[in-house]
Amino acid sequence: MKKALFLLGASLFLAAGSSSCSKNDPVIFDDAFVYLADANGASASAVDWDSQNYLATYYVYLVSPAISEDVQVTYDLVVGSGLAEGVDFKTVPSTASPITFTKGIYTMPIRIEWLKHELDATKDNTVRIVLRSCSDPSVQIGKPGPDRLGAEYTITKR
Repeated sequence: MKKALFLLGASLFLAAGSSSCSKNDPVIFDDAFVYLADANGASASAVDWDSQNYLATYYVYLVSPAISEDVQVTYDLVVGSGLAEGVDFKTVPSTASPITFTKGIYTMPIRIEWLKHELDATKDNTVRIVLRSCSDPSVQIGKPGPDRLGAEYTITKR
């Protein structure tokens, strides 16, 4: 009797284990892509207006199989009407567009130094980093999907 119960229990355990729910299966991306995020994985952040010489780093990530040639990614800074480069912020020249990914490198920084300057609250006090193009046509801009998440990063100076 004990053997029969053990066999029945083992059979039920194996049957339950072999039929898994696909809801929690990981999503696998086959496409190569680049996207923007900060160190916490966010696609937006805020900077205080009175930050003086605050150096912030934003990252461009390349998700692809091993690369054999350098991959260049261009980006633009889209500055809102309430901010001005050289007054509210400065881009660190060594991280200016284009960003070059060399063999074995899959994360590159964009650094912006934020400067103390009072704001006009009625204006657009944002800077958007927008990925524009990639030298490898097989690498898409933004994460896969219709929303292309990560194609831009928004910083609000407040």
